Amino acid sequence: MNTHNSKAGECTAAERVPLSGKLGYGIGDFANNLVFQTVTLFMLFFFTDVFLLGASAAGIIFFAAKVWNAVCDPAVGYIADRTTTRWGRNRPFLLLGPLPLGISFLLLFAAPRLGETGRVAYALVTFLVFSTAYSVVTVPYNALTANLTLDCDERSSITGYKMTFAILGTLLTAGATKPVVALFPTQVDGFRAIGAIFGIIYALVYIVTFASVRENTRSPQE
Repeated sequence: MNTHNSKAGECTAAERVPLSGKLGYGIGDFANNLVFQTVTLFMLFFFTDVFLLGASAAGIIFFAAKVWNAVCDPAVGYIADRTTTRWGRNRPFLLLGPLPLGISFLLLFAAPRLGETGRVAYALVTFLVFSTAYSVVTVPYNALTANLTLDCDERSSITGYKMTFAILGTLLTAGATKPVVALFPTQVDGFRAIGAIFGIIYALVYIVTFASVRENTRSPQE
């Protein structure tokens, strides 16, 4: 019995994630919610009141994105599970995906001057591209929780940091988006600025996240 307890304690110590790793990993969900909550809270308003899409067209675009996510998320998970690099399976996506996501987020709110059909096509394509980029980053990011450590207590602690940063990202998005937009002469300019600011923050935050974590590729049996 004593031997078993000793081994369990040694395993816990060996699998402990440093505070810098927990903070670096958690802040990734701050960035995730910065863009996700912007889309959730303001995208429909932007489409109909700023980019001047019809309500039916905006609804179809949202529906198409939901359907696409149902296909894209499992596909990204399948690819990540079969990825083998010196950085691990999921971690490479945290390096390669955030910049395209930041750019796609910027384009999502760019609101170019187009005719009615052009606006609908532009909104649909950019929303689908953003949804794809979001899946490419967030599916491996969420899967990485289980690969940072095999210790259940440490995983719970990591999840707590992750949820805390997610809440902070949500609060910042809800509280800051409209005031920032109001600083500009038009809502078009304001949302373009939001797309640029949040997109840049996203890409920079994930540099920190990638550099802060180390992926454990061992199985529990090993």
